[in-house]
Amino acid sequence: MQSDTTKARTDALGKVEPILTAEQKTVFATIKDQKPQLPGGIVRPIPVGGGGVGQILPPGIQQRLQLTDEQKQKLEAIQKEAEAKLMKVLTEDQKKQLENMKKGIIIRPQPIQPRPNPRIQGTEPGPAAPARKD
Repeated sequence: MQSDTTKARTDALGKVEPILTAEQKTVFATIKDQKPQLPGGIVRPIPVGGGGVGQILPPGIQQRLQLTDEQKQKLEAIQKEAEAKLMKVLTEDQKKQLENMKKGIIIRPQPIQPRPNPRIQGTEPGPAAPARKD
């Protein structure tokens, strides 16, 4: 299923590039290649085509590309086509989850309760800690 959704996203992005001008294609390529740093120096690529829930091109990227009204209409048609393909591969639960995500409702799974560590509870003797030399 993941390969189906990845293929649908890739196909949709492939349809977006032809509607862009040469200058917009340059900006788009730059956006795709940017590698923002997260706290701790972790580098990750910008998720073009996945930055907004279900969005081919998130609104921020559309703004940077300065799309014309005609391009926005074509993008909307591509978006609808991609969503239709996506809905064919999702289960009913996944469809509900996606709709909730679009509405900003995030349902997090309950955390798994860790098993008690007998060494911490003192039920089982652990190795003695080495004496500190001050």
